[in-house]
Amino acid sequence: MDPLNLESRASSAAPDDAVNQFVVFKLGGNEFAVAIEQVQEILVLGPIARVPKTPGFIEGIINVRGKIIPVLNLRKRLEIAGPARDQDARIIVAEVDAQTVGMIVDLVTEVVKFPVSAIEPPPPLITTVSPRFVMGVGKRDGRILVILNLDRILSPEEMSELSATTGARAGSHASATAPSPSA
Repeated sequence: MDPLNLESRASSAAPDDAVNQFVVFKLGGNEFAVAIEQVQEILVLGPIARVPKTPGFIEGIINVRGKIIPVLNLRKRLEIAGPARDQDARIIVAEVDAQTVGMIVDLVTEVVKFPVSAIEPPPPLITTVSPRFVMGVGKRDGRILVILNLDRILSPEEMSELSATTGARAGSHASATAPSPSA
């Protein structure tokens, strides 16, 4: 699958029938979505340079057009079991709390539009992922999509640690430490 065209980010809907767009992806057989406004691009999974002494859900770093980006395994972060990665795995590059972060997902499926009225607050007992990561639940054509709040994927302490890690590496020879994934 080629990277999705994310250029058409703005909705033409009027405020009274506001529509939000989301990038939909799979993790361990479950469907999730993130706001398209936060997504910068979607990359084919390529080599990731490991960084010692980082949390277990951090896979390492990649070099995307000269910018060092930390990559986290979203399945590990959300504690979702599933099969080993295959050729469908992708890296969603997104803006998370003012930092660019890559997130490994099993499969990116589509971009969908949801009217605000079709998005509900998360139910009190969500068993798939920790409720702190969930912004809401979208219902569409009998499907239920768990909409993630990317700004809560990492704690402020984890964000500081990632900034320090990527900042230290950004001054070094990026191309030697983190090969670019093929897009």
